[in-house]
Amino acid sequence: MSFSSFVSSLPVVGSVAPVVRPSVASSVPRGRVSAAVSVVAVHLAGDSVRVACGDGRVRVCRVPYAVRALGRPLSVDAVFARLSARVGSSVRFVSAFGYSPDEWFVAVEAV
Repeated sequence: MSFSSFVSSLPVVGSVAPVVRPSVASSVPRGRVSAAVSVVAVHLAGDSVRVACGDGRVRVCRVPYAVRALGRPLSVDAVFARLSARVGSSVRFVSAFGYSPDEWFVAVEAV
């Protein structure tokens, strides 16, 4: 091996492979992910949380379905609090059971 080949095979200092986080969609049954959208407003509605988004759509989380899809307990208040903290941020909505994430969701991923 020549010296120049050896040098070109060395890693570049400070270069780091990108960290790829697995999507929540991979852990829910038949999960689907929306495009990134901004959260405009959040509203409580019984056992559901409604989210108005920057793309003009309103997405709904039915908490009992989210509990079933994620396999862990959730409360409507906890879902509402977490989404309220994301107002003004961009997120991706995750749906389960093959439903459209442009209408229904069980989880949210930060962008």
